[in-house]
Amino acid sequence: GLTVIPWVEYGFIGGWSSRRAGPDQKGPIFERHPDWVLKKRDGDHRYTMADGSFFTWMIPFHPDVQSFLLEMMVELIRDYDVPGLQFDRARLPA
Repeated sequence: GLTVIPWVEYGFIGGWSSRRAGPDQKGPIFERHPDWVLKKRDGDHRYTMADGSFFTWMIPFHPDVQSFLLEMMVELIRDYDVPGLQFDRARLPA
């Protein structure tokens, strides 16, 4: 009687320094798609948290990023028997 609904959290984050982030500390997705890295005005890709860890975001307006995320959601619905998806905190960085 348990229902499982996938929770898609932090949709545009491609890497987090506290997990395997890859050799350039951005995330494995950026090794394949370096043009997807969102950078701040100063050119830095790190959005740092209070504990010193940081996130690297994908460019939310990049058409290929949008297609990638949409394809992932379609794959979840198509390949798994789930009643829906929850999008929590799938937002732009501050």
